[in-house]
Amino acid sequence: MSVTAVAARLKSLHKQARRFLRGRAFLDALYTLRPSFLAPLNPETVVCRCEEITVRKLREAIALRPPGPNQLKTFVRCGMGQCQGRLCPATVTEIMAEERKVSPGDVGTYRLRSPVGESNPSATMTSGG
Repeated sequence: MSVTAVAARLKSLHKQARRFLRGRAFLDALYTLRPSFLAPLNPETVVCRCEEITVRKLREAIALRPPGPNQLKTFVRCGMGQCQGRLCPATVTEIMAEERKVSPGDVGTYRLRSPVGESNPSATMTSGG
């Protein structure tokens, strides 16, 4: 493919991208979550369904000043249940940021890790046929 052909293709793709993104600002404004959704005001609201951690328990643990969400897990097990932190991290981050009066980006979120351990594929295979 020649340089001019590549340049023409890029120009076409940029034009297409601009067209697709035209409504993005509207959608972002329309579907912006209320702060109370990510950081519930009711202290009895369950944040982590797997470990049944409430906003109250989470705020009490944050008051102990863990460095970040990953260390907070050791205090309340939020993010250590069956979902392995795939459902509650946004709420944990928002509440931690609110308590510390910093942005959620400064707090960070959980590091997702693959399960660690030896695996024996032959043990899971069925014999026969």
